[in-house]
Amino acid sequence: MNAEDKYRAWKDRRREIRIADGFADRVMDQVLQHQRGRPPQRRDSQRLLEFVSARPVVKAALVAAGAAVGLLRMALMIHMVLG
Repeated sequence: MNAEDKYRAWKDRRREIRIADGFADRVMDQVLQHQRGRPPQRRDSQRLLEFVSARPVVKAALVAAGAAVGLLRMALMIHMVLG
């Protein structure tokens, strides 16, 4: 198999990738919104993620809450096993 055959095989494999319906429409909508000067609309989860990642205190609070929940689960498991 020479280089040309390998390239054609690679192109054929890449051609089989499926793109989600409406992908081009979503991209063009965002391009048009950007050109008009409006920021693209974000999902609530994206806004929440940006809010959390921009504030170290919120990050620390979430880590502390996760640790507390984890310790509570461990305590409940120990209680169930030994109780």
